[in-house]
Amino acid sequence: MDLPCSVTTKTCGVSSSSSTRRTRMNRMWNGFLGSVMRNLGRQNDLIYGGSPATITEAPFMAFLRTTHIDGTVWNCGASIISESLVLTAAHCVIDENNQRAASVAVTVGSADSSVASTQVAASFTYDTAFDINNLGNGHDIALVRLATPLVFTPSIQPICFPTSDSVLGKAISSCDQKAYGWGYINSAGTTQTTTLQKLDVTVSSSVSSCSSLTDESIICVQGDAPNSGICQGDSGGPLVVRYNGRAYVTGITSFTVGKCSTGISGYTRTSKYAAWLQQQITG
Repeated sequence: MDLPCSVTTKTCGVSSSSSTRRTRMNRMWNGFLGSVMRNLGRQNDLIYGGSPATITEAPFMAFLRTTHIDGTVWNCGASIISESLVLTAAHCVIDENNQRAASVAVTVGSADSSVASTQVAASFTYDTAFDINNLGNGHDIALVRLATPLVFTPSIQPICFPTSDSVLGKAISSCDQKAYGWGYINSAGTTQTTTLQKLDVTVSSSVSSCSSLTDESIICVQGDAPNSGICQGDSGGPLVVRYNGRAYVTGITSFTVGKCSTGISGYTRTSKYAAWLQQQITG
C-alpha cells in the first residue's frame, strides 16, 4: 500500500478499533435512516447511507468555521496532523473572489461540533496554484496553524499524512476506507448536522469518472451504499484509509460530480502534496 510513512509524525493514526468494520448497529441505522428519508420523499445530501461516528474512532477530526470579509460564514471539515497543524481544502479558506478568510475557528475533541473545544487559528496557507473557479484543476489543499498547540487525548489525535500510496491499485481493496463530515442533511442545503457522520466508501481505480487531469492528483470516491455520498459542509474533511492499524488522510474532500447524492466525489490526493506540506512545515 506504500502508506507506512508520515510527513508530520510517526505517532499518528491512532483510533478505536470500532471504526474498521461495519457493525450490525450501523446497518440497522442505515436502514432506518433510508426508510425515514424515503417516507419524507427527499434525498439526504449529508452522508446518506452512513451512520453517526464517535470521536474516539475519528479523533483526528476537526470542524472549521471560516468567516469571510463579506460576513458570510462557511463550515468545513478538517484533519489534525500535528499539535499545531490542521489540514483542509483551499476552497474552505478563500471565497469566490479569491479573497482570504478573515478568520478561521477550529473545533476539536467531540463528535458534536456544538460543544467541542474551539480556538481561532493563528494563520493559514494554501497551494497558490489553486483556482477557486476551477476545482477540477486540483491543488485544493490548505494548512491551518493553531494559535495554541493541542494536547493529545483519546479524543484528540493526529492522523498520518502519507508520503506515497497505491490507492489506485487493487492493494487498497482490503483496507477500510471511510469519509467523515458534518455536512448538510437535506438536498436544499439548508440543514446541517452537528453530529459527526461516517460513510463506507471505495476509491475508484480510475480517475476519469471525476477528473480530466493526467497526473492523478485527484482521486474519485463513491459511497458503497446506493445514493450515498458527501455534500456541502463535508468539504475539507478526510478520505481515511486504515492500514496496519493506522489511519491515513489519503484524500481531502474537494467537489462532487453532479448532485451530492450520486455519490461520486473528487478528492485531493494528499500523497501528491507531501513535498508541499513539508515545505510549509519547515519554511
